[in-house]
Amino acid sequence: MVGKIAKRMFVAMIFTAFIFLLGFYASSVLVESKFESLQRAQDEIQIDTVSLEIESSLLAENPCNLAGLEELGARLGDLGPKLDYMEKQSRAKDFENLKKYYALLEIKHWLAIQKSNRECNSNYTPILYFYSNSECDGCRLQGPLILELKAKNPKTMVYSFDVNSGLPAIKILKGNYKITIVPTIIIGNKKYEGYMGSAELENATAYAKSG
Repeated sequence: MVGKIAKRMFVAMIFTAFIFLLGFYASSVLVESKFESLQRAQDEIQIDTVSLEIESSLLAENPCNLAGLEELGARLGDLGPKLDYMEKQSRAKDFENLKKYYALLEIKHWLAIQKSNRECNSNYTPILYFYSNSECDGCRLQGPLILELKAKNPKTMVYSFDVNSGLPAIKILKGNYKITIVPTIIIGNKKYEGYMGSAELENATAYAKSG
């Protein structure tokens, strides 16, 4: 009787160990697969940022290439959410650096849009959105509303900047516009501090266009 009990316990232990090892193996495979997926995504984003940098430099030679400016703006807009998602999936330093590089591309495009408005009589409405990922409840609501506004107005160009970024260029922008709270939105050349609802955003954009 004792022998049968010991045999059953031994079999149970073997089965438990097998299940544990199987679970450990499956977990390892999933982790490795996720890592490889993140690595591929990172490589693709790096290629995209380099390509956007080259396109931006080419467009700087011809600020009146409005189709090119709009296409580049759209591609920048598509890249932003990808970076945000990847940053949440991985805290690797590389993604932080890519985010900073993306911000520099945004500034470069914003400068090109301003030059186009001055020299080519284009009617783009640039929006600078200053936000923070910490201690800013309004920012979580504000971002989607601004993207919704952009979707309705193709001539509206949106550029988002994290006020906690250590980039000197963003510090200069903060100083130029005297950014002290978040969210803060610059529409045209007018500053709006604090959260803005959809109607307020649309009215402010219409005012900037009329000016």
